[in-house]
Amino acid sequence: MNNSDLKALLIQQCRTLLEEKAALFKKEMEEAQSAANLEEKSSAGDKYETSRAMNQNNRDMHAKQLAEVLHALSILNSINQDSISEKVAAGSVVFTSQANYFIAVNSGKVEIGDQTFFVVSPLSPIAQQMLNKVTGDKFIFNNRETTITSLL
Repeated sequence: MNNSDLKALLIQQCRTLLEEKAALFKKEMEEAQSAANLEEKSSAGDKYETSRAMNQNNRDMHAKQLAEVLHALSILNSINQDSISEKVAAGSVVFTSQANYFIAVNSGKVEIGDQTFFVVSPLSPIAQQMLNKVTGDKFIFNNRETTITSLL
């Protein structure tokens, strides 16, 4: 597998995860809105208002989560899968003596073949330690020294 294929697979797996999250948040948002709309006024008016407000809060929470996922998707879609990084930056695939990383968006752990990659935001603490470093550079994270062995 060549370098651009690996980066393309990482991007696609992250895109799939984010699209699944977006669909889930959209569904939950719609369900919360439907529940708020179906809430009937009863003789216990305070209960009605409280229940409706709780459903509206759930809808707002899911709408915020959906917006965050859509923003992450736009960031992911802006990454050039054919670029090779000379320094660690957003869009870099970083191989280290401890683990492999894809600096993109927070998506957790992704498996590509027999390799594991931790997909992290450039704003994450580990990425902050790696940014602007080159192959051969070392950094310390969680009291462990790690060497960058290669970059894509």
